[in-house]
Amino acid sequence: MGMKNRQLSRTELQELKELRRLFDRRRSTLHSDSSSGSIEEHDNTRESSIAFTSGADVISTKEDLFKKDFDFKADNSPRKSVDKGKKKIKSKTYEKLTLLKVVNHYIAPIMFTILSFYIRHNDIGVNKTVIWDEAHFAKFGSFYNKHTFYHDVHPPLGKMLCGLSEWLVGYNPNTSPDFKFDSGSSYPADINIYEGKSGKVNLWFTLLGISIGCVCSVKWVGLFVTGVVGIYTIVDLWAKFWDPKFKLFNYIKFWLRRVFFLIIIPVSLYMFFFKIHLDLLYLPGEGSGSMNTLFQANMKNTDILAQPRLVQVNDVVTLRSQGMNSNLLHSHQQIYPEGSRQHQVTTYGFKDMNNNWKISNPRSATELNDFIKDGDIIRLFHVLTRSNLHSHEIPGHISKQYWEVSGYGDETVGDAKDDWIVEIVDQLHSSNSTYSELYEKNDQFYKYLHPVSTTFRLKHKVLGCYLGTTGASYPTWGFQQGEVVCLDPKKSFGGSSANWNIESVVESTLPIVKEYKYPKSNFFKDFIQLQRSMAASNNALTPDPSKNDNIASSWWEWPIMRRGIRMSSWSSSTLRYYMFGNPIIIWFTTISVSIYIFVMISIARKWINQQLVLDESAMWTLFTTAIIPLLGYAFHYVPFIVMGRVTYFHHYVPALYFAIFMAGFIVDYFTSFSSPLIKRSIYLVLYVIIISSFWLFHPTCLGMTGPVRDYSYLNWFTTWEIAPYMPFKQAVPVILKLARKQLGL
Repeated sequence: MGMKNRQLSRTELQELKELRRLFDRRRSTLHSDSSSGSIEEHDNTRESSIAFTSGADVISTKEDLFKKDFDFKADNSPRKSVDKGKKKIKSKTYEKLTLLKVVNHYIAPIMFTILSFYIRHNDIGVNKTVIWDEAHFAKFGSFYNKHTFYHDVHPPLGKMLCGLSEWLVGYNPNTSPDFKFDSGSSYPADINIYEGKSGKVNLWFTLLGISIGCVCSVKWVGLFVTGVVGIYTIVDLWAKFWDPKFKLFNYIKFWLRRVFFLIIIPVSLYMFFFKIHLDLLYLPGEGSGSMNTLFQANMKNTDILAQPRLVQVNDVVTLRSQGMNSNLLHSHQQIYPEGSRQHQVTTYGFKDMNNNWKISNPRSATELNDFIKDGDIIRLFHVLTRSNLHSHEIPGHISKQYWEVSGYGDETVGDAKDDWIVEIVDQLHSSNSTYSELYEKNDQFYKYLHPVSTTFRLKHKVLGCYLGTTGASYPTWGFQQGEVVCLDPKKSFGGSSANWNIESVVESTLPIVKEYKYPKSNFFKDFIQLQRSMAASNNALTPDPSKNDNIASSWWEWPIMRRGIRMSSWSSSTLRYYMFGNPIIIWFTTISVSIYIFVMISIARKWINQQLVLDESAMWTLFTTAIIPLLGYAFHYVPFIVMGRVTYFHHYVPALYFAIFMAGFIVDYFTSFSSPLIKRSIYLVLYVIIISSFWLFHPTCLGMTGPVRDYSYLNWFTTWEIAPYMPFKQAVPVILKLARKQLGL
C-alpha cells in the first residue's frame, strides 16, 4: 500500500540500521510480541513502518503505533510490517506491559464508571423540585405509568427508561394525580428521589449492534454514529476484497455476519422498543390525535365509537390523512398571507370543531341520491368557516410545485373547482368475522365509502390533481400546522400522501351499527406512520423569528462556549443548574480539532508527494485512529449547521466526545517521540488542569446555592449567565482564595 523509494546506497543503508538500533533501544518498553489471542477475523497485533523521504536525504523510523482489534485477513495470521526486525521483550518488561494493559483496559474504565456514578447520584435529593428536561422527558415517562398515549419527535426508549425509573422509585399516578412534573413543582413524598435501587468477534459485533439499536431508539442523532460505523465497515470489507488470500465463500460470510449483527439486530431492537411503546400506551392521551384512525379505534376507552357504516349527502364527517402529517383535515378563519388570500386549509393533530366537513352536492354534476360510492363527485363544505374545499392554479405556499388548497365561497357562491371525485383505494374487513361474512363479501361492500375502514383519494374535478399532504409545516402564520396541497397525479401514486379515510361521522341520519367491530391495527403500518409523524414534527421545530428564545443557540457558539442555558429558576433561594460543560475542556478540544485537521492535511500532502510511505498496517492505523474520529465529529456537528430546526447547546455533546478523542490523538502525536520524563510531565499538567477545571466549574452541574453574586468568579464573559459579570483578571484572586480554603491552606 505504500510508495516505492529510490535505491539506497550502502552508506545510507548502514545509517538506517544504526538509527533503527538506537530507536529500538529507546522505545523498547513500548514493543511486545505477545498477542492476546486470535479470533476468526481479528488479530490484536498491528505494526507499521513509516518512511520519510526528501530528495537525497532519507530518515526512516520504526514505530509500533497502536494495537487494534481489527484485521482484514480471512485467516488468523497477523498483519506483516515492512520491518520484521524487532527485539524480543524481556520478561519483566512484558509483565509491566501486561499490568499496564490491565489497568488501561479494565481497571481505569471501572474506576471512571464508579466515579461518574458517584458524581451523578451524590446529593441527588438535595433539590426536591422538577427542573429543566425533567419537566419534559419525565412527564413523557409518566405517561407509561398512566398508559395514556402521547406523541413526541424522538424514539421512545429514553422516555421508557424514564418511566421505568419513575416506577422503580415509587411513582404512582393514582396516588399523586395532581403531580404532572411541571417545572418548579415539588416531588411528592411517596417518590424516592434520594437513592436508587439495586447484572469474541461475534460477541463484539452483537454488542455493537445492540448499542446501535439502543442509541437510535433514544434519539435519531444515533443515526450519525451508525453512519460512522457503516463507513468503517465498508472500508473494512473493501480491504478484505483485495486481500491476496481472498476467498469468495469467506468474503460472503463476512458480509452476512455484518448484515445480521449491524443491520438486522439494530433494526429489530428499534422496532421492538416501539412495540413495547405502543403496547404500554393503550389509553387515549394528548398525542393520540396524531395517530391513524385504526390505531385510535383499537385503544381502550377510545373516543372513536360505533357509527354508521355508510355516508351520504349532508353527513358531517372528519377526514384523516394517511400521509406524512397523519392529522385531520382542518380549516379556520385565518387566511393565506399571499396567493389567493382565502381561508387556510391544513392538517391538525387535535380534535376540534374546525375539523368538521359536510358532504354536499357538487356544483358541476347532478345531485346525489344514493350513499357515497367510488366515482361519485362531491363537495366538502367547512361547517364553521362556511366555505368550500377548493383548489386552483395558484402555487402552494411551502411546496411551490403543487397547487394551493383553500376554503372558498359559501353554500351559494362557488364554481366547479369546489368539486372532488371519490376514488376508493382499499377496503378493510371487520374484526368481527360473523359480521364480515354476512355483510362484507358482496360487491356492494367494495363499492361504497365506509367510515374508518375505507382508504380513498379525492381527485380535483377540474385540475385532475389529488388532495394530499407534503409533510411540511406552515410557519407561524399557519400555526405550524401541516401543509395541504393538490398533488400532481404522477407524483401522488407512489405513496400514501394522497390517501384519506373518514375518522368519524359527527352528524348523520343513518343508524349506528353496534355489532360492527373495527379492523385490528397493523403494527408495521403504525410503526412506519410513527416514523413519518416524528420526521414531520422534527421539521416543524423551526425557530420563531417573532420570539426571543433565550435558551436557543447557534452551531458556531458551541465550540467557543459563548453561553450556556439556565436549567432552573435563578432565584437566590433555589438550587440552580447551568447547562454549560467544562469551558477549559471544550476550548482545548476546539483548538485540538483545528490542529488535527492541519496534521491530517500535512500527512496527506506528504503521502501524495511520496515523502511519506505507509504500509498496509500503518494506513489502517491512520484510518482508525485519525480519520474515523474526524468523520464522527463531522457527522455529529455539520448536520446542525445546515438543518433549519431550532438548536440548543446540548446538541453539541455527541460531537464533543469525538473532539475529545481527537484531543487525545493530538497530545499523543506530539509527545510520541518525547522522552518519558517530558511525556509524563505533560500528561501530569493536563491531568491537573482537567481535574482543577472540574473542581472550579462543578457548581454549575451539581447545583449552586445562596446569593447569585457569590458565583461571579465563574462568569468571565458578558454572554455567560451564571452570575453578574466578573473579568477573568478579577476572578483569579477569588479562585485562588477558594482553592486555598478547599486545601486548608
